[in-house]
Amino acid sequence: MSSKYKSIKLTEVLQILDGKEEDNKPILFVNPTSTLVTFFTYKANMSDIFKLKINLDIHPEKKQEISNEIQNSLEAGMKAGYWVVFNLGTDPKFNLVEFLKNFSFYDKNMFKPDNIKDKKYCLEHKILREENDVDYFGNKGYFDIKNTFKFVFLSTCKENEIDTLLKTNNEIEFDVVIAK
Repeated sequence: MSSKYKSIKLTEVLQILDGKEEDNKPILFVNPTSTLVTFFTYKANMSDIFKLKINLDIHPEKKQEISNEIQNSLEAGMKAGYWVVFNLGTDPKFNLVEFLKNFSFYDKNMFKPDNIKDKKYCLEHKILREENDVDYFGNKGYFDIKNTFKFVFLSTCKENEIDTLLKTNNEIEFDVVIAK
């Protein structure tokens, strides 16, 4: 069960966020108590991806608006160098890949830290939109992805549901960290 995953205290979350991702895998924080939701609400740019999926299911006509919201979040995090957190919610059967396949910027390798931090890759896959490839002074072509930018995931599923979550999202190889 969960003993095969790294388990940390909440106070150790910053050490993980300030460190380098291991084996080019995105970090998936699992926090059944939801305390990280509050932390990331104030300390990161958090997108409640599970809510965006519900919105898309109910309002398919909002697809472009939702795509823009996700891209805006990623671009802002890259530019400012802060953490972007995709909150997957509590459902261990939430399929992130199936949801993101709705959008033209989706690429199966976009979750790998080396890719999402590579400007050329992000431009090729339209994660970073060409019109936003500007620096703070408006100079075209000079967008800079800050070294401190980090793209991580959060689930508030129960510990005994982690395997289900990983099986549902088996196209992504996560570095799972349980935050207690």
